Amino acid sequence: MSWYSSRCPTVGVEDAKANTLLHVAAANGHGEVAKLLLQAGAAVTAQNNDNNTPVDLARQHGHESLAQRLERIPELLAAAAAGDVEQVETLLAAGVYVNAHAAHQLPGYPVGPTPLHHAAEKGYAHMARLLVEAGANVNARVPRNFYNAPLHLAALGGHAPVVKLLIEAGADLDKQAEDASTPLLLATGNKSGNRQPARLLLQAGADPDIPNRYGRTPLFWVAMNGETALANLLLQAGADVNAADRFGATPLRFAAERGSVDIAEALLSAGADVNPDPSSLPTLYDGNTPLHAAVGGRNPAAMVALLIQHGVNVDVTDNHGSAPLHLVARYGDVDVAKALIEAGADVNARNVNYESGDADNAPLHLAIHRGHGDLARLLIEAGADVQARNHAGNAPVQVAAFAGLPEVITLLVEAGAPVNVHDQVGDTPLHDAALQGRVEAAQALLEAGARVNAANNAGHTPLDLARQHGHGSMAEVLRAAGGQRGGDVL
Repeated sequence: MSWYSSRCPTVGVEDAKANTLLHVAAANGHGEVAKLLLQAGAAVTAQNNDNNTPVDLARQHGHESLAQRLERIPELLAAAAAGDVEQVETLLAAGVYVNAHAAHQLPGYPVGPTPLHHAAEKGYAHMARLLVEAGANVNARVPRNFYNAPLHLAALGGHAPVVKLLIEAGADLDKQAEDASTPLLLATGNKSGNRQPARLLLQAGADPDIPNRYGRTPLFWVAMNGETALANLLLQAGADVNAADRFGATPLRFAAERGSVDIAEALLSAGADVNPDPSSLPTLYDGNTPLHAAVGGRNPAAMVALLIQHGVNVDVTDNHGSAPLHLVARYGDVDVAKALIEAGADVNARNVNYESGDADNAPLHLAIHRGHGDLARLLIEAGADVQARNHAGNAPVQVAAFAGLPEVITLLVEAGAPVNVHDQVGDTPLHDAALQGRVEAAQALLEAGARVNAANNAGHTPLDLARQHGHGSMAEVLRAAGGQRGGDVL
């Protein structure tokens, strides 16, 4: 018996007087029974209706030796937690039960840790060896505690000597904690940065493919942390390179996002799928593939180049219909955009529903919306349609006017964009500039031949919009160009 609720559900059962099984064993002087009950999680501090603990009953019935062994359990736990080897040796020599659990202080938690849990968590290798040699259960668990076996705690803390000792003592290498994490998974992601515990576990035969509750195996954490040497060890141990978490992502996606080129290369060389189906990434990742993750990641140029080298589909779309080039257009990375275009990316691809609630945006719309003039130039030179309309009927020149980008307006006009197009409500680019008070954009439009008195569907001219929104300087520019209010236009 090694834990409370599932293996020994009656260990805490009480009779009519609130006596537990440990009370009964203590009253009758049954030391071996008490030992088993304590190992199963029996509480030495439990009180019956007369406020007597098992220690009290043992003493009342003349079992002083048993009473002392029970009474000193808290001392043993405290000494183990403090690393007091001498005191632990003294208590063990006195027969104090090595596998007794501490009383847990939180409601709903039946028991706390054993002395070995304390030693493993603190990394007390000499203490741990002393306890193991005294018969400590290396697989003892603390119910409802996330990392609930000694090996979990040692792996999580990066305590390699304790991990080695527990492995040699027969600890279950693949025991899953409350969140389904194995010691290996905890060892690969521990905050100490010491990966020797992971190496020891792999050498001992730990399974590299057991996932946690989120479906993530050790290879995920290594990919996220950028640890190439450990990634290679996991792959050599047979780790599934295409294991998907519960949201559909694989380790390659995490490596791509982090920008870990070496790990991504190792994963790809081991057979990682560079083109996973976006529909397999439905919720958390919104169909975001490794390439999508790479363009928005920490090392986009190198990572995108690597993925292209391995045959990635450069026009793959996420759940919004956005291709990687749409994302790059938002970020403004000219070098990455150039790499995608040279690899054949469609510069006129449309998304579905992304920027400002609009649909049907081409990369050019998005680059201009974010003010990335250099990227807009690259897209135009690569053949982007300067007259493309999105779902709201906006052409790129209207987006440039709204954003106040006179240089981009000039660039678009030189590429053949008309300046008197109108959207679904009849607004022209000059209306958009007037609405936002973008004086320089309005001047660029007027110089390119924009009709100063064009009326929208409501009969409003650009001057009307400038006046309505308090843009005095804009109104002056429009009047100087012959602008009139809507009711005055003949």
